[in-house]
Amino acid sequence: MFDGYYAINLALNTNLTNLPDVKTTDHKSRGLDITRVLNGVVQNTANQTIWMNATTPDGRNVSQMADVEDTNVGHYLLTYPDSMLRVSGEVQIELTIIDPTGTISTNTGTVNVVEAVSDYGDIIAAPDYPALLQAVNQIQTMQAQITTMQNSISALEHFQTGSKIMSDTPLNSTYWLPMDGRSTSGYSGLSAIYGANLPNYNGRVPFQIDSTQPEFNTLGKTGGEKAHTLTIQETASHMHGLRMYQCSEENAGHFSAYPQGWPGYNGFADRLMVVTQIDTHSTEYMETAGGGQAHNNLPPYIVGGKWYVHI
Repeated sequence: MFDGYYAINLALNTNLTNLPDVKTTDHKSRGLDITRVLNGVVQNTANQTIWMNATTPDGRNVSQMADVEDTNVGHYLLTYPDSMLRVSGEVQIELTIIDPTGTISTNTGTVNVVEAVSDYGDIIAAPDYPALLQAVNQIQTMQAQITTMQNSISALEHFQTGSKIMSDTPLNSTYWLPMDGRSTSGYSGLSAIYGANLPNYNGRVPFQIDSTQPEFNTLGKTGGEKAHTLTIQETASHMHGLRMYQCSEENAGHFSAYPQGWPGYNGFADRLMVVTQIDTHSTEYMETAGGGQAHNNLPPYIVGGKWYVHI
């Protein structure tokens, strides 16, 4: 016997008598706990169904099929549908037993709806409703809520193939692979996106793809330098100091920069202009500059975990 259901032995073509009223103060108002019998003996009812057809006080026709519990002992549960209980008054019900050959029995009776209810929430709230059944209903409600929460969490946690996240701890390899240049063999979804290998994100900064910029117009394209040596074309426009041998360091006029025939000192008719090797004089000439070394090309940075891609 199920709490909340009124137990009856259902024989062929018999009237349904003494069915309890439906009211919120009677916990036996949920439906019928049916056992099929013949001459008082429980029957095996394989391939048999039981239907209820009801006519409500306001003239509506309502149908409901009984749930099969165990056909070996002819056990069924018939739950009154909400639509049958919305108007107070007598409800005419007819239980029909059907097997593959057709209808084999029709059983009629009356249920009096004393306190109409919109659903079984009113019945469950009744003070004398069995505590155990209340607990079962609460557990069922909690299970439904947990299922809803799990579905919501699954929806939030769902990642498409190719989705990427960064993690400071290793992720489950069933769902995630590190972006370290490894082969995509065996992962058809990733292979379709990246080709034979995943991009290698180790020590690199990712940029969003942009078809308008040639540096960033292809997935997996790499570029940039950690260190860079400037070329002449990349240096800023500038001047160098000029070191020249001054005429004051010998007899005046001997190394004058004036051409011959000009007023002033004589020119370079009998001498060459040279750079002193010991550099003890106030000598001026073109000097080399710079070390030719590469410079650091990194922006300010902080190191995080690995990038992972969803399989």
